[in-house]
Amino acid sequence: MTKLSNHTTRCSRDRSGWTTLAPGWRPAPSIVERGRAPDRRRCPAARLRRGEYMGREARGGRTPRRVVVLTTWFPSDDRPTQAPFNLRHAEAIGDVAEVRVLHVRFGATGRAADEVYHGVRVRRLPLSARHPLTALATLAAVRRAVRSSDVVHTMAFSSIGVLLAAAPFGRTPWVHTEHWSGVAHPEYVSPRWRRLAWLRGVLRAPARLTAVSRQLADVLVRFSSAERVSVVPCVVENPEPVSAPPASPPLELVSVGGIVEGKQPLVAVRTLRWLADQGVDARLTWVGDGPMRAEMEREAGDLQVADRVRITGFVDPDDVFGYYARARVFFGPTRSETFFAAAAEALSAGRPVVAADVGGFTDYVSEANGVIVDELSPASFGSGILLAAERFEDVPPERIATPIRSRFSRSAIAGSFDAVYRAAEADPAAPYAFRLLAVGRSRRPA
Repeated sequence: MTKLSNHTTRCSRDRSGWTTLAPGWRPAPSIVERGRAPDRRRCPAARLRRGEYMGREARGGRTPRRVVVLTTWFPSDDRPTQAPFNLRHAEAIGDVAEVRVLHVRFGATGRAADEVYHGVRVRRLPLSARHPLTALATLAAVRRAVRSSDVVHTMAFSSIGVLLAAAPFGRTPWVHTEHWSGVAHPEYVSPRWRRLAWLRGVLRAPARLTAVSRQLADVLVRFSSAERVSVVPCVVENPEPVSAPPASPPLELVSVGGIVEGKQPLVAVRTLRWLADQGVDARLTWVGDGPMRAEMEREAGDLQVADRVRITGFVDPDDVFGYYARARVFFGPTRSETFFAAAAEALSAGRPVVAADVGGFTDYVSEANGVIVDELSPASFGSGILLAAERFEDVPPERIATPIRSRFSRSAIAGSFDAVYRAAEADPAAPYAFRLLAVGRSRRPA
């Protein structure tokens, strides 16, 4: 390393994996994305002096707040579409704290691996019942990380169980973010999960809970209390400029998501058939893939609309925005959603949304930017699509996009998490296991 001056700061990692500070040195390359030159601006001490870390300043301002994100859902090079919303949240947290991610991979074997993924430090940890020694090592690594952090932030419901197994008597302020629709609607997941839905009681353990929509927050309140539950939406950062929609006909539609039962791909195909019967030349691009792809393609063939359906397969999350720009209306026939990131992304591109009244996205979808239908039927969806195409034909796409880009910006979400961390740090430091009994024990969740 190259010595600069007594006013610069070195950033390296201590045994627990966090950055340590010492006078007189340039930031260590290990804290920046691989392949890039060391950047003094990313040094925690320098960022603190510039006021980029908000939370720790309220407690004396000596070092940035250390947040460890523990999650069982996180994207990787081999699975880039797994929970990209967790990556976006981690990036936002990194704007107000020093963050690192522990990604616990159920069923994985081998050794722990460190990497920088999209600028975020990530440790991939295997956890398999078939390899008990490796599992114990993973739990020990989680326990050490929790003890050395200022805040532990779990994301994904299953991550709660991992933290309770690793550190049942931990006292580090704990925040949990929930995205999963299975918490709100166990009946939509599987008969097995519906029988096991009582396990949602572990949501009592975190000091603070955040939900990505008001609908999900109302469910979380059953397991905690209203003052401990906050709404912190997903981050929607659209790098593309807002553009005019394509001319019609044909009426270009886009759907984004897995080709799975809950997204109702067959209803999407039947809606195209309904539109064709009304004399409307509509085309659907489905961005995604899944186990029902062959069935969807057969349905399109049987209904003689195969030439109107295009399935892209899996697409990198950063490349999805181009598909919104090439459509006129976003069509989401989904059966249930908590936030519906794809709908928010479509709005950020200036495209109106058509969906049913079945999720938390009604927080931000209204008559000003979309059409919410009452029934999950082809006729209802088709009528909504025609209404949206007519209603927003002369509406500038910037009028739809600008409010969404501001409301769900990375900086807005970072500020919300900072406020939640402050509240969690102010709570009494009770052991996690004790909270399972102390919080909401008079309630029996539905």
